[in-house]
Formats: sequence, structure tokens, C-alpha cells
Amino acid sequence: TITPAWTIEGNWAHELKENGNYEGQVSNFVPSAGVEQFPELFDKARNFPEGRLQDYERDLVRLWTIYNLDFHQGGALSLSLLGQYHSPLTYSLVATAVPLTPEQMALDPGYAAPPRNQTVYFGSRGSQEFKAWTTVDVAALYSVPIFRSLSPYLKVDVRNVLNNRTLIGWDSTVTPDPNSPKDTLGLPTGFIKASSFGTARSNSDYPIPREYRFSVGIRF
Repeated sequence: TITPAWTIEGNWAHELKENGNYEGQVSNFVPSAGVEQFPELFDKARNFPEGRLQDYERDLVRLWTIYNLDFHQGGALSLSLLGQYHSPLTYSLVATAVPLTPEQMALDPGYAAPPRNQTVYFGSRGSQEFKAWTTVDVAALYSVPIFRSLSPYLKVDVRNVLNNRTLIGWDSTVTPDPNSPKDTLGLPTGFIKASSFGTARSNSDYPIPREYRFSVGIRF
């Protein structure tokens, strides 16, 4: 508290670790994505590596300030400012639906229904990072007392007032490079980026654009 009318507050969340070997792990649910299945055919480091999950976010910082103006019978005006910082989210260099190699098929001990394809990682899970971003929101709330606690109000909010349009996520599609060196399972160790790699996939790959909100109401 700076003065009785002016306050400044904030919080900082720091995530130490969020690792796993399957995206979407939840309680009381067994994934059916081939994790730890057919161990003779797969390699943990290439097919289901341990690493940072997609929603891992190292730091999230929020700072806000509120200033109140009291006009007595003329009402009250509250002005607020909120700033947020988000660390980049993570992604993996991973190719899906990759056919099993002859080397892998030769290791089949005789499964009745062996897998036909696989997911192949190039590096650990979550080895890559998108971009960090910040946003600033402002709001103003004006209310006028009428009778006891009865007071109509008008509120104006502007989200992302600076209209930050940082690309915070993008297409990360890769495919195995058949001309790169092979590992012991015959899988390529190199990859080829898709032509869309690094481009936005949807509006969610950007912060919410500048947005104006107006509301009126009565408190009692």
C-alpha cells in the first residue's frame, strides 16, 4: 500500500519441473499411445522420451496497481493497471505416423498384432521453446451512491492495451530425413522442417488482441 487510495500488488509463480513421457497424463487413466509397449521394437529416447511437457511454463508474473478517487456524493472512480509476463511454452521436434523400419520388424518376437507405425522424437521431449510474451490491461470503474448500498456503475476494460502480437506458438511439423545417418533401429537421426514450420496455426498462437469491454449494472 502506497497511500490509503493507492495500492500495488503482484505475484510470481515459478515452476521448477513438469516432466513426463506422455502428453495428457491424468489421474486414473492409462494411456493407449504405446508407451512402454512392444519394448523390443522401440527405443525410449526416440519413441517416448522423458522431458518437459507442453504446458510447462517456467515463470508467470502478474503486477497490478489500483488507484481510488472518492468524489463523495459525486461517486467514486477506481483506476487499475495489470501487467503480465509469461515464459515461453515448450514443444518437441517429433514426427508422427512413421513406418517401422526393417531393423525394428526384425526384432519382433512374434506379436499377434505388432504396430504399423510410430512416433519418433529428435531430441528430448520439450527440447524447444516458443516465445515469451507480455500484456498490459487497464480498467476504470465509476459508481454513484443513490441510497445506502445501492449504486449504479459503469466499467470499462481494455485488454492487451498495447496490442502485443507476438507469435507465441507455431507449427512445428517435421518429418524424418531419409538421407541422414540412422540409429541402431534404422531410424533417421535428422529431420526436415515442413514448409509451414514456424507459422501460426490459429488465433491461439497469439496473445488475445486488444479488446474493449463495457459493462453497466447496479450494486446493492
